[in-house]
Amino acid sequence: MPMDKIKIIKKLLSILKYSNVKNMSYDDPEIVPFMNYNIKNHSFVRKVYEEFYRIFVSSASNIPEGKRVELGAGYGFFKDFAGKSILRSDICSSHNNDVKFSAEQIPFKDKSISAYFMLGVLHHIKNPENLFNEVVRTLKKGGKFILIEPNVNLWAKLMYKISHSEPFNSEAGWRIEGNRPLTDANLALPWIMFIRDRKMFELKFPNLHVNIKLHNPITFQISGAGAFRTFLPGFSYPIFKFIEILLTPFYKYVAMWMTIEIERK
Repeated sequence: MPMDKIKIIKKLLSILKYSNVKNMSYDDPEIVPFMNYNIKNHSFVRKVYEEFYRIFVSSASNIPEGKRVELGAGYGFFKDFAGKSILRSDICSSHNNDVKFSAEQIPFKDKSISAYFMLGVLHHIKNPENLFNEVVRTLKKGGKFILIEPNVNLWAKLMYKISHSEPFNSEAGWRIEGNRPLTDANLALPWIMFIRDRKMFELKFPNLHVNIKLHNPITFQISGAGAFRTFLPGFSYPIFKFIEILLTPFYKYVAMWMTIEIERK
């Protein structure tokens, strides 16, 4: 799609941005309560998040007993959904997290964590090798690191150009330059690490077993993701899920999200 048409579409989408976040930077911690409110109080986007959280809970159903930690709690409500046993963490202080630390420097003892959960955060991590070294160190044997992250295909690339402000570079390496916690990012990073460079990841982290499942080609994009208004009522969600089921044979070409389930051997 020509860049001038993309700019026009982005301009039109900006009209739909919620007034409570319209003039705020995603790097500003003050945006967290507003985004959290928007996500929890619009039934369509809330259902998307609940679907993602059900994936988390299902994937963690057969892990050792112990502490479960959400890395990059951000705007979400996973603890409300899954129960008080979830420890919310983030690199920024906010009302929506329990403890502040960088995922590249995890403050837990060796082999002390049963599960880590991460929703749309890996593509913001500046040096993901540090993160995965910490995961290997702190996860119990049989423990899991469960991530839900952007996928890469032609459909996804088009949607990222139209509706995302975050950088996208599928030719990049694993590191992200810059110090801004959210806007210095690469939406393609999870795909780079687990699809393009899968063999390299397995060589670097032989104690981690990776399984990937593609999903959600439509619903997250049309939900507004808490930043943009959507006029779709919550009761229409099953209709779009049915369409996504019909698209299942084509997920390689249209799925915009992937669950990356990583088990500590």
